[in-house]
Amino acid sequence: MKLFEKFPIAFLLILFGFTFTHSVNAGRTKLKLTDTEYLDSPCLSVLAFHNSYPVGKQGGIEIIQHDRRIATNGNVHVSLVTKSSSNEDNIVTEPIPEITNPERVLDRQNDIIKIPFEDEEHKLQYQLSIKPLEDNNFSINLSFNESIDLSVLDEAYFEIELYPEYYKGKSYISDKNSGVFPFILTSSPPNLKDKADETPLAIGKQLVIAQESPEYKIIFESGNKPIELIDKRGTQAREWFAIRVQADLTKKDKAIELVIKPNCVENWQREPVIAYSQVGYHPQQAKKAIIELDKRVDQLEKARLIKLQDSGQEKVILDKQPEKWGNYYRYTYGIFDFSNVTDDGVYMIEYHGQRTGPFKINSQVYKQGVWQPSLVTFLPVQMCHMRVKDRNRLWHGLCHMDDGLQAPAPLEFYDGYDQGEETETKYEPNTTIPGMNQGGWHDAGDDDVNTGSSGRTTYHLALTYEEFQPEVDQTTIDFANNNVIIHQADGVPDMLQQIEHGVDFLLAQYRASDHSFVGMISKDWETYLQEGQWGHMTDNFFYNPNIPEDSVCGKYSGKFDDRYIFTNKDSRREYEVITFLAASSRVLQEQAPEKARECRSVAEKIWQYEENHEPVFYPSVGTARDLLEQRTNAAVELYLLTEDQKYLDEIVDSKNKVIDKIDKTGWTISRVIDDISDSGFKRAFEKSLKKYQKDLNNKLESNPFGVFQDAHVWGMGWDILWNMYTYYYLVEQYPEIFDPQPLESAVNYVLGAHASSNISFVSGVGSHEPIPAFGMNRSDYSYTPGGLFSGINLIRPDFPELKSDHPYLWQQSEYIVFGATPFIFAVNAVDYLYNQ
Repeated sequence: MKLFEKFPIAFLLILFGFTFTHSVNAGRTKLKLTDTEYLDSPCLSVLAFHNSYPVGKQGGIEIIQHDRRIATNGNVHVSLVTKSSSNEDNIVTEPIPEITNPERVLDRQNDIIKIPFEDEEHKLQYQLSIKPLEDNNFSINLSFNESIDLSVLDEAYFEIELYPEYYKGKSYISDKNSGVFPFILTSSPPNLKDKADETPLAIGKQLVIAQESPEYKIIFESGNKPIELIDKRGTQAREWFAIRVQADLTKKDKAIELVIKPNCVENWQREPVIAYSQVGYHPQQAKKAIIELDKRVDQLEKARLIKLQDSGQEKVILDKQPEKWGNYYRYTYGIFDFSNVTDDGVYMIEYHGQRTGPFKINSQVYKQGVWQPSLVTFLPVQMCHMRVKDRNRLWHGLCHMDDGLQAPAPLEFYDGYDQGEETETKYEPNTTIPGMNQGGWHDAGDDDVNTGSSGRTTYHLALTYEEFQPEVDQTTIDFANNNVIIHQADGVPDMLQQIEHGVDFLLAQYRASDHSFVGMISKDWETYLQEGQWGHMTDNFFYNPNIPEDSVCGKYSGKFDDRYIFTNKDSRREYEVITFLAASSRVLQEQAPEKARECRSVAEKIWQYEENHEPVFYPSVGTARDLLEQRTNAAVELYLLTEDQKYLDEIVDSKNKVIDKIDKTGWTISRVIDDISDSGFKRAFEKSLKKYQKDLNNKLESNPFGVFQDAHVWGMGWDILWNMYTYYYLVEQYPEIFDPQPLESAVNYVLGAHASSNISFVSGVGSHEPIPAFGMNRSDYSYTPGGLFSGINLIRPDFPELKSDHPYLWQQSEYIVFGATPFIFAVNAVDYLYNQ
C-alpha cells in the first residue's frame, strides 16, 4: 500500500516537518535593526534605552522573548574611590548614567547599537555596544574611553533585572552551582543598604536559566568576570532578580563581555488575542471584537460567535472572517463585527483555537456587577479617617485621626509634594492644622489624601448622581462614629454619602484657611512605603512636642508621626474646587442641606476673590494645569447652582479663548448653551464643535480600539476615561454631531477591548480571575474589588504591556480613586443612552 493511502495527509505533513498553522510568514532569522532602532526577530526584541523609567522597571537594555518582556534596566553602575579628609578610602556609589535616553549610535550595515555615555563631573566616558550574533544571540560589551584613569574606579558592573514571576519555580544552572528560583525571599543581606553584602544565588562564567521551559530558557556567558545571579527582593518586595557582571578594570576595551543566548522556539508565532468587553453589550450597541495577531499574519481565519443554550449545547450564531484593520504598534488587527446579533443570551467568541470567556448581550447588562463594585467596595476601602469593615473582613482600622501637621517651609518632599518658601497659612511648622482629620480618600495604594484627587472623585460622583440618580445602597456609613460597613444597607444612597465624605475634606480646608491645600502625606518614607494597614500608620493622637515620645495625654501624644499638610495656594486649584463644591451643593440639598449651603457659600467666595485678584501659581501634584479650563467650568457649575447670569456673561466675554480650547471647554459649555442668548457665540461655538468632532474622530480612528490614546509611561485606561466621560454631554446636547460610540469604546476598552490581552482593568469585574494590583493589599498579591488600575502602558517604542501576575508595576496596575469614578459615570451614561 502506498504511504499516502495508509496515513492521513495531515500526519504526513507533520511527519516531514510541516504543520497547519495560522497563515504566517514564519522562519528563524538573525536579529536585525528596525526603523525604531531596536534589534528584532520573530521571537525576540532587544530594546536599547528606549524607555526612561528605571524605578518602574522600564529602561536601559530590555529583552522581549516570545512576546514577554523578561528583562529590563540593563545598565552600567560604578563606584568611585574618593579620599576623605582622614585619608581613608570612602566609596561613593552612583548609578551611571543619570541622564535619560542617551542617543543611540547605529551601525546599520552590521546591525550594531552603540550607547555612548559621558559623566563630565567625574571625567568618565564609556560605551555599551549591542551586537547581534548567530541564532538570535547577541553580545553586550563595555569599553572605556582610552583617556580614562581606571584607578578612580573602585568597581564597575553591568546589571540587568529579570522579571520574577516568569522565573519563580524554574531552574538556574551555572558551572559553579545550581538551584531553583525561590518564590519567596529565602535570605536577606546583613546590611540592606550595602550591595556588597548581597549573596548571589549562583555564580559562574555560564548561567542557564529555565532550561526546562523552552519559551523562557536563556543562557548568559561571560568572557571576563563571573556572572552573579542576585535576588534583589531583600531590600523591597517590589524588586526583581538580577544578572550582574563585574568589569575587568585591568582593561579598557571589552571590560565586560557578556553573551546572551535566548532560546527561540522554532516557527514560533504569538497566539491571537480576542479583545472584547468582559461584561458584554447592550443589544443596540455596536459590538466589535478586536483580533490582535502576530505581525507576520497575512491572512485572517474565520471567527465564530457561539451562544450558550439552556439545553447545554452550543450554537454557532455567526461564522465569518474578521475585517482586516491593519497594523498598529507591533501587531496586526482584524475586527469581528457582530453588531447585528441582538438576542438576549450568554455568548463566547472563538478564533484560531482561542476562546473568550462568556459575556452577555442583554439590555440590563450594566445594571449589576459592573460599576457598582467601584462604589460599593473600592471607594469605601479607600476612605480615610474611617474604620472600614466588609462582613468578616476588616479592611483597615480607624486611621489618621491625628491629621495633620503644617509642613515646614521650604520643604522638598517626595511623590510630587513640596512646600514653598512660605506656608501661606497662620500655622507654625510642625503644628496641627485643626479639623483636617475628616473626609477624603487615600489616593492610591499609598496613604496620601490629595485635594485634586479627592476633589475630582467627589465631582465625578456628583455629576453621576445629578445626571442618572443611581440609588444603590449597600453600605452603612456612620460619619459620627467614623465607621463603615460594606454590604450592609443604611437607607441612604451610597453615592450621596461618598459625595458628602469628599465635601467634608474640601470644606475643612476653608474652615482652617482662606484657600485650598495641596494635600497631606506621610511625613517619612518608611511609612509612605508601608503596604497594608492604614489604621496603624500613625497613633491617631495629635502630636505635642511637650509630651514624652512614648506618652499619651488625652487626644495628644509625643509621637512625631502625624502626616504633613502641604499648603501652598494655586488659583487653578481654587477654580477647580469651585466646580467640586458647586456640583456637590446641588446634589446634597436634601441629604445634607447645611453642607450644601456651605458648599455654595465657599464656592461663591472663592469666585469673588479670584476674579478680583491676580492669579497665583504653585505647580504641585494633583493641581490642575489650565486656568482657562478650570475658570470656564467653574462658571458653568456656579450658573447651574445659582442661575446667576453673570457667570454666563463671563463665558461669553471670553468667547475667543474658550472656543480656541473647545476640546477642554466644549463639553461643559454645552450644558448651559441653551441659556446663552448671544447668537454669535452660539454660532461660533457650534462651528468649532463640528471641527472638534472631525479632529476627534481622526484620533479615534487611528487605532483599532476606537479610543483616545496618548501613550506615555503610565497605562492608558484612566486617560481614556478622563478624556471621554464628559463626551456624554456633547452626545446629549448635539446628537446630530456626536455619536455615542466613542463613549462606548472607552467603557469597552477598560473592560477588556484593548491591546496585549483582554483583561478587565476593573478588579473583580469580568469573567477572568482578577489580577493582583498595586493597591493597599499588594503585598498579598491580591486586589480590591471595583478598583480600576491604569492598565496597558506602552514599552516604547511599540510594545503594549500589562503584567498580569505582578502587582508592583504601578504604572500598569495601580489604583487611584479618581480613576474609578469616571468609569462609574461612563457606564451609567452608556446605560442611560440605550435605556432612557
